[in-house]
Amino acid sequence: MHRTIYFALADEQLHREIPDIVEGCSDLTLVGSAKDGVRAALEIRSLSPDIVLIDHALPLLSGLKLARSIRTDSVLTKIILVTDRPELTYRLVADLLALDGFVQQSRVTKELPSLLQSICR
Repeated sequence: MHRTIYFALADEQLHREIPDIVEGCSDLTLVGSAKDGVRAALEIRSLSPDIVLIDHALPLLSGLKLARSIRTDSVLTKIILVTDRPELTYRLVADLLALDGFVQQSRVTKELPSLLQSICR
């Protein structure tokens, strides 16, 4: 099944790396990206991607607030949280918000491909 993905990440390096990771997943099409939460919220509402990758540290609207907003609008959208904060704390937050995945920022290139494959099944 073919799916669409959108990413909202403040980190410049991840902004360069994510398109390559998505390109390596034949079942995914990148439909957009943003570096702040406000722009991401507007674009996600209009694009309705299947999967959203969110940085917890987005400016203007935090990643956690954005995730909560997306989850309220659509229970079907898969949400993956990216953070550089302590894993246990944000894994619990991800669980509380009913998110579909969690990745430490330092392990995105290593763990995201397999996480995306599992979500696309």
